[in-house]
Amino acid sequence: MKNFFISFMVSVFISYFTLAMIAFNNPEDVWSSKTIFVQFILANGLGFMIGCANFLFKIQHWPYIAVLSAHYLIVVTSSFIIGNFGNWFYMSEPMTVISLFLRVTIVYVGVWIALIFEQKRAISKMNAQLQKNRGE
Repeated sequence: MKNFFISFMVSVFISYFTLAMIAFNNPEDVWSSKTIFVQFILANGLGFMIGCANFLFKIQHWPYIAVLSAHYLIVVTSSFIIGNFGNWFYMSEPMTVISLFLRVTIVYVGVWIALIFEQKRAISKMNAQLQKNRGE
């Protein structure tokens, strides 16, 4: 459940970051409170989808690359579907679609790099504790 909550919060942050970039690029746009609320619901929907996709990593009998690929496809597909509903991009403009794909991919890779470093740090910490307990 902790993993779901963290994923949910990260994806909501990323969604709002995307919205902030849209607002930054179009400063003349004025958003109503209804629009902001709808965007909030969509960002939470994306967070929920990504949080649910993380349960794939509990599947023990799938190869890790298959789980990672399925997770990535769910993240990208969810981002495109929810982004389309939220008008985060327009399918008629190929560069905005490519830009969204690149942003999602960069964030995805960035999160995985951060997780790898966190795991390495945790392993080093456990190894140091084991060596200390053995008296080495």
